[in-house]
Amino acid sequence: RGLIRAGGSGYINGLQAGTPMVSGAVAKVIESKVSGFAEGDTVQGYLPWQEVQSLQGAKGLRKVDPSLAPVSTSVGVLGMPGLSAFFGLIEVGQPKAGETLVVSAAGGAVGSVVGQIGKILGLRVVGIAGSDQKVALLSEKYGFDAVVNYK
Repeated sequence: RGLIRAGGSGYINGLQAGTPMVSGAVAKVIESKVSGFAEGDTVQGYLPWQEVQSLQGAKGLRKVDPSLAPVSTSVGVLGMPGLSAFFGLIEVGQPKAGETLVVSAAGGAVGSVVGQIGKILGLRVVGIAGSDQKVALLSEKYGFDAVVNYK
């Protein structure tokens, strides 16, 4: 949403006409002059959507080890959404086993992970979602104890 607001949203610059969309992405290094990055490395960062990119330096890039998990997880559960879920719940929320956790936007990238972490921690997890499909996914696949469709 921040990309389409005039001037951006404060944490991200808005898109300019004629420029590629940008987001978290995974890429393969085809050539590098930067120490620590070699041809064939898999990297993740905030990158433009294009087939070939030329970057100045490696600021904001991190290596991804494809032998540990599918590379797509580096922009999902092992990337920003997963880290936001983990640190938001564990460090900020500091829940205790047996408590009830209510997750707004439970069907989204962060909320779905928050709920699953909550279950691992022994919490009763109640999700709020906006469709019957998300309600089913959260209760049947992700193990939420209850889910409310707010629509």
